[in-house]
Amino acid sequence: MLRARITLLLGFLVLAGVGATLSPVRAQENKADDEALTKKKTQELLDKAAEEYRVFFKRPENAIEYWAAIKFEMDLGKFDLAGLHLKLMLAKEPPEEVDKDLIKLEQAEGMSAFLRLKLVKPELWSDHPPFRKEALESVDKLIDRVTKAVEKHLSDPDRIKKYISRLDAFTEEERAYAYVQIARSRERAVPYLIEALRTNFGKPLYGRVRETLLRIGSETVPIYLEVFKAQNDKDYRDVELRLTLLDIVKKRDDTRVIPYLWHMSASKKYPEVVRTKAKETLASLLRVPITEVPPARETLVYMAERYYQHKVPFKQDQPVLI
Repeated sequence: MLRARITLLLGFLVLAGVGATLSPVRAQENKADDEALTKKKTQELLDKAAEEYRVFFKRPENAIEYWAAIKFEMDLGKFDLAGLHLKLMLAKEPPEEVDKDLIKLEQAEGMSAFLRLKLVKPELWSDHPPFRKEALESVDKLIDRVTKAVEKHLSDPDRIKKYISRLDAFTEEERAYAYVQIARSRERAVPYLIEALRTNFGKPLYGRVRETLLRIGSETVPIYLEVFKAQNDKDYRDVELRLTLLDIVKKRDDTRVIPYLWHMSASKKYPEVVRTKAKETLASLLRVPITEVPPARETLVYMAERYYQHKVPFKQDQPVLI
């Protein structure tokens, strides 16, 4: 009886040992099976794409053609093919040419066209998990790449300066197109517009630049508020630039400039014409007659005290203006 139990126990131990020995083998077999399945699925997808484009279309050759193919396949519900085109588009060489096409697409269709890819349910991309994961990663890569390419494009100094110079082009169509391109750059264009004001006073371009600063989006205003603060004695005497900017913010009715105007309206370092214009602008923004504009010194002390006592909340996403 004892001998039978020992024999049975040894049998279990042997089986356990064999099982332990086989586990890594089975893991390797499973991994090989997954790789084989992925390889098979990839080939099926490539064959499917090749057949479709052999019969109906030519193979995409640039990012714009790939994007058209992606949208077409998605409209047909063939998200697996759309994911394949997305992958091939991102791998296309040279990357500089791809980025140029992506910029054109963003300009034509807007960033929302790319962001909509994030709304596709993950399971729609593929029933094969590795493909599904790859498609989701490709979507993130595409959005990131478009964002960086557009930001670099809109921040390009040569591009901005070129369109500023074309604000005074011969035809109205050229001038309108130049304004649209500068407006796309928004706050990125402001330093170059300010410099154009400094260097083109008395020239036809000066008025065009002034009009652009007046029309462009309000998010650009905080970028040039610092210009109201003179940096040195020569800067205090830069009359025409400050008069122009004061006129712009007055017409914009932009109260964010108010903290900058108290010193300008009172300091004798500024020419009298600048001080007068600053006081007129203050009166307009404060909605009071110019004779009732509070004294600058007392107002600045009062404002400083309020900030010191934390009675003025600071917005986390905006710069402090005083």
